[in-house]
This record gives sequence, structure tokens and C-alpha cells, in this order.
Amino acid sequence: MKFIKIMLVSVVCTFAQGTYLASYADVKNKCEKAIMRFKLYQGVFSDISDETINGLQPAAIVNIDADLYGSARDALEKVGPKLQQGTILLMDDYNCFSSSRTKGERRALLEFCKKHPQFEFEPWFVYQHVGQAFICHFKGAAES
Repeated sequence: MKFIKIMLVSVVCTFAQGTYLASYADVKNKCEKAIMRFKLYQGVFSDISDETINGLQPAAIVNIDADLYGSARDALEKVGPKLQQGTILLMDDYNCFSSSRTKGERRALLEFCKKHPQFEFEPWFVYQHVGQAFICHFKGAAES
């Protein structure tokens, strides 16, 4: 008789104050080592001006690491005009809060899709336990 070991893992996200604290210089330094071209903005998502967003090129990859609903909502609204067919959307905390549809980044994306029905986000892969990658599609866009 063969026994198969099954492990059940419960992921509970807690965000203790200061857990992921890093200086602007530290973040910039790590980004410069890992990414060829990037734009880094310090502050609250909702404070990024429309002028700043308008000056950006369409996005190839968007990484939203907002943890909580309000921040994720604001980030999606800011980046929305720069999404294009094939943009990769990474949401670092999408599957937190036991994947509840009423909390966090999952709620923010569901509401964004209701408000902007031209967007569709195809789940691509899960990463780091709670992150989710999506491929952005425009409904009705011609496939080539």
C-alpha cells in the first residue's frame, strides 16, 4: 500500500506596519539593477497627476503591489488609460484575504472591470503564493 502525503497550506496575509518598509533610494537601486527602463513615483497612487500619466507610453507590464482595496482601486484607475491589448498586469496581493471578492486587490479589479467593460483580464499564472498575473484584452479587439 502506498501513502500519498497531502499538505494543506493556509495563506493568511497580514500587513504589519513597517514589514516591507524601504527607502526610495533602496527601491530605486533595486529597480535599476533588475529593470532596464522604468518609471518610479513616490507617494500615494491617487496623487499622481493626470499630466504625469499622459506623459507615459502605453504599458507593456504593470505591477500593482497595493495590498489593500483603496490603493489597488486608485492604482488601476491611474494606469487604466495606459493599458493596451497584451499588457501584462501583475497584482502582488490578488489572492490575499482568502481570495475574498469583497476585499483587497481582487475587489478592486472586479470593480474596475465593471466600470470599464472594454477590458478583460485573462488569468495567466499565480506567483509567490498570493500574486496573480493577467493578460489584458480589449473586448471586441480583432485577433491577428
